Amino acid sequence: MGSRFWIELTRRPAKNRISASSAAINHREILAELGAATSASPEGGPLSPVLVVHIVVLTLAVVFAILVYLLARHGLGELLSRTVAIPGGVVFFRRAFLLLLIFGVVGQAVTGSPDVKPGEHFMEYVWAVAGGLGDSLQYIFLTLAIYLVLMTILVATLKPKDDK
Repeated sequence: MGSRFWIELTRRPAKNRISASSAAINHREILAELGAATSASPEGGPLSPVLVVHIVVLTLAVVFAILVYLLARHGLGELLSRTVAIPGGVVFFRRAFLLLLIFGVVGQAVTGSPDVKPGEHFMEYVWAVAGGLGDSLQYIFLTLAIYLVLMTILVATLKPKDDK
């Protein structure tokens, strides 16, 4: 707060810094301006629009990641159990896949910077959520593609256990 005060005080014209009493008045004005400019809650409610967009994107991204994992879990488990001779290997690869999906989409969801302001139309918020969600879905697609390539290489090199 002190550095912002100093920056704002140095930006003011010199006529405002003539006496100590006018500096005290300027100090109060600047603190009032800073308090109004940095408040976390806009007029409409307790959460800022950017925070709401981040929370919605994060929630939807994690839901999609878990949905993809649940859809792929059974087939991936069967493939790995027929390929990997170590029982713990199946659990390891499935958990690694889940962690890749979850941490990846969380990272994608929180790194975005939506440009929404209080009082904008609802569709602006929808487009901001769609943009952030698009990045997370792209990460899920790339993770699936790379994991598919790795599993194909694993199956090709290890050969199924039944072929011994």
